Amino acid sequence: MPRQRTQDVVHVVMTDHLIRRQPGGPELVASLAESDPTLTGVELLDTPHAPTGTQAEIYRTAAVVQASGATNALERLQKLLAPDRPLEVVPLLILAERQLTTRRFAEAERTLTRILDAHPARPLAQEWLGIAQMGVGKSKEAIARIRQALQRNPERAEAQFNLGLLLSGEKQWDEALAHLTKATTLRANFVPAWFHLGRVHAEHERLDEAVRCYQRALAIDPTHTRAYVELGKILRQQGQQAEALRYWRHGEKVATQPAVIAKLLK
Repeated sequence: MPRQRTQDVVHVVMTDHLIRRQPGGPELVASLAESDPTLTGVELLDTPHAPTGTQAEIYRTAAVVQASGATNALERLQKLLAPDRPLEVVPLLILAERQLTTRRFAEAERTLTRILDAHPARPLAQEWLGIAQMGVGKSKEAIARIRQALQRNPERAEAQFNLGLLLSGEKQWDEALAHLTKATTLRANFVPAWFHLGRVHAEHERLDEAVRCYQRALAIDPTHTRAYVELGKILRQQGQQAEALRYWRHGEKVATQPAVIAKLLK
């Protein structure tokens, strides 16, 4: 669904005799100029109980990292949370999340290991450590870590998805199928889970199930480029050439990477 601004909504005034739109012309549908938000300061609330000194600086910097992901703020937070400093779990988790997002997997592994050395029962840190370990090529350790996280929190859809994704990378298809299915059960609108569930079905030659999963992914996110690509390939494999072309032509108009689909059409 396209984003809608409040000024795009037609307002009406009703009386006994008249229904009328508020005055206005082309400016009602004109595009608005976009700009990135600018942080001018971060203040700690609950002043009597707020941290002070270096601890306050840590939390302010962590807030900036979480809000903007600015590289200089990330580097500042890393320095403030150096190993010789007291452990601050929440800022360390914010740091680890950003390190994972920016694919700094070795750094994230060190950050998360530090958290778990002090708090070994934190399932989110275990799950993220598994992702970091996968990023540095430690697939067996990664799978074991996420299994541990799921033992403590089996209802977390992201952990079910991450384990299914890692297992599919190791070609452990049956178990990957179970965890990806669980992820879609826990969160019905989990687009990446539906997409990778389709891939696992396709590996097992369950083409009708794969088609259903890709269609479900596109029903939730009509801009998902890879779902269009894989769905079209399977439809062609099933002899449904016209249906494949219909999806690809639509995807060329709305997908986030239309050039990828345009190349297939050519």
